[in-house]
Amino acid sequence: MTANPYDVDAAAPGSEHTLLGYAAASAAVPVSGARLDLPYGPDPDERLDLHLPDGTPRGTVVFFHGGYWRGGAKEQRRFMAPAYAAAGLAWVNVEYPLAPRVTLRDIVASAHRAVAWVAAQAATFAPGRPLVLTGNSAGAHLAAVGAAGGIRVDAVVALSGLYDLRPLVGTPQGDAIGLDANAAVASSPLLAPTPTDVPFLLAVGGAETDAFVEQTFAFYRHRRGKGASDTLLVPARHDHFSIIADLAVPASPVFQAAAFVS
Repeated sequence: MTANPYDVDAAAPGSEHTLLGYAAASAAVPVSGARLDLPYGPDPDERLDLHLPDGTPRGTVVFFHGGYWRGGAKEQRRFMAPAYAAAGLAWVNVEYPLAPRVTLRDIVASAHRAVAWVAAQAATFAPGRPLVLTGNSAGAHLAAVGAAGGIRVDAVVALSGLYDLRPLVGTPQGDAIGLDANAAVASSPLLAPTPTDVPFLLAVGGAETDAFVEQTFAFYRHRRGKGASDTLLVPARHDHFSIIADLAVPASPVFQAAAFVS
């Protein structure tokens, strides 16, 4: 337990090495066949990469990176693309504007625009096929709010997410993005309707801080109480950063949920 339960770096001493590994693996992914930096909104950072498999995709997976809404980049998570292509899926890697240049409400609006853009385009390259939203940490938050933006999705796979932002008000993480009480309430999936007929897989590493574990458990309990048929997963070996790798491991439950493996 760290003094600040939302200080993920202090709770995972090997995080820098883990993130460098993701970046190196991402840099090695060929992009000659991908469609890069496609605009989905008016902000210059509202861009996404579309990786298509051979043939007609049997579904589309959208990924939002983490970074406490103020850091990270889609290019550092490209390592996931080959696994989804091999599974016959289109994989969409989303970039979004970051705080403090924009507010959290702006970032949530960007997530809604990204999902709407992908859904419209998927009607041409994967018509009638499942659309799944994924993400880790702040990206898990955006996947959850993205599912509540009025566009029908078929599943959400959220890793180490933040679903009730009220405890972040007054913390270094909240202060860094200008989070106040009103924005925390308005942007919390726990406090807003999320579609209970869409299955969520909610995962959190067993080696994460108590705060992140409780965030996931509370959101799971809330949605199950509303009638959702969600799945809770707590892999004991994972911390806040190592769990991301499972989104690219075909044998992992989180990949299988994202890839719509029955």
